[in-house]
Amino acid sequence: MVVAQTCGSPALRVVQLDAYVLDKEIEAYLETQLKELVSYLPISVTIVFQRYIAEVRVILSGVLWFYRIFRGFSPGQEMMEIAYRYYPKKVAISHFLAVIILPYILEKISDKIEDPEKKAFIQKIIHFGRLLEFLHHFYFLNKGGFSTIWERILGLKAEYITPPTLGLINYTSLNRELLWHSYRDLLLLALPLGQTARQLWTRWRTRRALKTSAAKKFLKQNMKPFSPILCSRCDKSAVIPVQNQNANISEQCGHIFCLYCYDSRIECPKCGLFLVKGKEIRLRGFTYHVE
Repeated sequence: MVVAQTCGSPALRVVQLDAYVLDKEIEAYLETQLKELVSYLPISVTIVFQRYIAEVRVILSGVLWFYRIFRGFSPGQEMMEIAYRYYPKKVAISHFLAVIILPYILEKISDKIEDPEKKAFIQKIIHFGRLLEFLHHFYFLNKGGFSTIWERILGLKAEYITPPTLGLINYTSLNRELLWHSYRDLLLLALPLGQTARQLWTRWRTRRALKTSAAKKFLKQNMKPFSPILCSRCDKSAVIPVQNQNANISEQCGHIFCLYCYDSRIECPKCGLFLVKGKEIRLRGFTYHVE
């Protein structure tokens, strides 16, 4: 086993998070490649693979953890040039059992147990552990130090393998870039919202004016004798004229249509309201023109 020599400088929080993300990406990449390989095999193999997908993930994690055990750092830590200060083989195996094997065993026990009370108890343990990890992650983001709760329990602190090189920072340019990116993001968010709000306001105002004028016209019964009934859709003499039976209600369309032009899937071209299917009534005994 190769023990990584660290320089004693604690690793930054962002570096530890990047190493963790890299390890997860490597695991996801290996799983994707394995799934693609299995897809070319017979369907029976694919069914078995999907049935034991949890065990396959444990095996893939074990392969990466063997690299960690024998090299002293994970692939992600190696790329970020960090390692644990004291990471002997026994501690590495304990770390693997706590991070990979223990959650797998708890999940399997929860799946196998049929007693609802015992199953609920196991689920509470799992959820409590996840809550502790969540709270510890917030503490790590605020204070730094140990990135996970198991690293804190086992005393595993990440340090740089080589001393980090800190260069001079041009804060003026950095502030200018931050302000520009903030302004750009604000524009990308505000412009579509403003345009959408303007369209909604215009549409609402137009519909309100149309509904008000239509209600007044129908309440006054502005009849024109001997005028043909015109269809509001095709603008021709209505063939078997029909109208919404709730035309007296201001929220309902009251325009007249041909029986064949009355369609609940379209909006009324005059008031913009949707027609109600099955509510049309046939007009008899009078003729007038509705605008």
